[in-house]
Amino acid sequence: MSWCVCVCGGGGGVADRPHSQTGGVFSIAFNNFLKACKAKLGMEFSVWRAIVRSDWQFPQAHGIKVSHLSELFSERGDLHSADNKAFKAKAGEMLALYALLRHTAETVLADCPGVDDERSAFESACEVLDLIRECKRSVPSALPDKADQLQVAMRTRMERSVAIYGSDASIPKDHATRHVPPQIKDDLIVLDMFVVERLNLLVKHVSEAIDNTRRWNYSVLASVLTNQCNLLSESRHMTPGLVGKCVAWPQDPSVTLARRVSAFGKDFQNGDFVVASNGAVGCVEACAREGACFFLVVRQMVVVEGRWRHCARYRMSANLQCYRLSDVRAADAWYFEANDVVMVLF
Repeated sequence: MSWCVCVCGGGGGVADRPHSQTGGVFSIAFNNFLKACKAKLGMEFSVWRAIVRSDWQFPQAHGIKVSHLSELFSERGDLHSADNKAFKAKAGEMLALYALLRHTAETVLADCPGVDDERSAFESACEVLDLIRECKRSVPSALPDKADQLQVAMRTRMERSVAIYGSDASIPKDHATRHVPPQIKDDLIVLDMFVVERLNLLVKHVSEAIDNTRRWNYSVLASVLTNQCNLLSESRHMTPGLVGKCVAWPQDPSVTLARRVSAFGKDFQNGDFVVASNGAVGCVEACAREGACFFLVVRQMVVVEGRWRHCARYRMSANLQCYRLSDVRAADAWYFEANDVVMVLF
């Protein structure tokens, strides 16, 4: 997933509404679902923690640590739930978690009739996030139609939430996020500040080392800017290319191979699972460059069980396929089961 930031001039401020969807509306939807599962099925935080602690793997470039995500469902969380306090997670953590949570609702809880309505409401909230991500990946010409779909999905989510939990489940951010579809139509891009917020910890780390109290603000800002300028001066951040050791392909020396590629907002490494624009799923075997074009050499997967909408079980085949970088996206997560079977979330 590529969450990008756009800075607009012209004197007008741009509200960070997609972030409100992730950090506010979706968090409330998940909290309501958590409470329903605990009240009707007896699912404590420890059950969710065990699900998240399974051998999940994520795209390596995302830097997601399963151990960190599982700690969000620690015993401390159980105590918070007992005190009627909400489950807490940052927007970035919710983005990493939501595919696993939806997978649980879609598979583990699919045969639990006691929470059918609550699961439907939660899945409608996931559908909104899915559509925002699709808008992020879409070309401008496709955005008006996607925005219309997003508007319908937001209305459906709200109606289901109010029907099940009452109007008290609505929060002010519900209204703010309703402006996202019109904004997408107007600007033909999804505006958010999520990438900028990810630098919060950088500012924290820099500020902790500064003891100049007379000009503390100046010192922190100067250090952060210096850090970022040095980071951006690295060629791979500004110039698309292969990363690491590169070798020529024996069958065609004009093609260069490497284990990693970083280009046009996408970053893949060998071993990552990807989803092609035609819906095919595969595992990256090599990253390639020919002239100004970038490709992934992918080992194709064969469906073993695919009765779910957002996931399926696969087994690796012997077939290799080459995809342009622009024609693939990263799978959300995956884990290996017995007999070389892989569960892939997409």
